[in-house]
Amino acid sequence: MIDQSSEFTLYNWIQQYQLGCTPKSTIGLFGSLYFAGLLLGSLIVPRASDLYGRKIMAISGNVLHIATAILMLQTTSMKLAFAMQFF
Repeated sequence: MIDQSSEFTLYNWIQQYQLGCTPKSTIGLFGSLYFAGLLLGSLIVPRASDLYGRKIMAISGNVLHIATAILMLQTTSMKLAFAMQFF
């Protein structure tokens, strides 16, 4: 059990997403979704860069990354965190 009253207790993703009692497969899925999104992006972005231009794809990729990072920091929903981890 996590002692929330202790000054040495860290408040991190384990408390934010209630991962203390979740199955290991859920935690593994959380890490695997990042690489699945990376794989899909590696298939789509190079062709889109050829069609629409590298500058616009670089800017849109950075904006998407910043938006998903901010949403992951703010959300407490595990399903939304899974989606943001993929994107």
